[in-house]
Amino acid sequence: MGEPHQLKYLDDPKIICWFAKNAGGKHPKLEPLPLGLPPYNYTLIHEASKNLKNFHQRNITLYLNFSPNTHPDRYAIRKYAEILYKNDSDVMIVKNWTVWTDYLQHLNNSKFVISPPGVGLDCYRTWEAIIMGAIPIVLRTEISSLYDGLPVMFVDSWTDIKKENLEIFEQKYLGSFNSSCPPWRPKIWARHWITKIMDIKTSYISNFCNKA
Repeated sequence: MGEPHQLKYLDDPKIICWFAKNAGGKHPKLEPLPLGLPPYNYTLIHEASKNLKNFHQRNITLYLNFSPNTHPDRYAIRKYAEILYKNDSDVMIVKNWTVWTDYLQHLNNSKFVISPPGVGLDCYRTWEAIIMGAIPIVLRTEISSLYDGLPVMFVDSWTDIKKENLEIFEQKYLGSFNSSCPPWRPKIWARHWITKIMDIKTSYISNFCNKA
């Protein structure tokens, strides 16, 4: 949802609100939904997230692990990171397929995780990083408001992933990472979105249907 020929349907008065994943367009009735997690991995990450490592005790400053095949920019991003951080032992760049349990351990030991767009604007990796207490780095796009209130670092260009920018972000939000627990993140739970949907429905019924 986001193309002009799709957005025109939202002008129909019978549509109260449209919630969509990868909602790249702009319309008063269009609300973004998170891509969330692939269902077959939910149990493992749910268990792993119960034992999160203190943010300041994590040894991997920057973590990069994604397939370069799902978006044309991904190969260039990885190549840039390899050149920029070729001598940095606290930067982990994974090129080969990783066992899921190892991947979760990497996230649990990482501060920042590069999460470029794949097939869509949103990415499973972004939500996996948030759940595991890391800070995903994402490109500023039409769905940036989806991450409001979450520990997410936005960049306007992938050349902004320099360490000094990571340090500035960490210092700015230091208060949110001063314990073993990650900051409060209600948006990672389905109940947050169910409540939001029901609130919009209830408000519409109260303001319009009951006055008919």
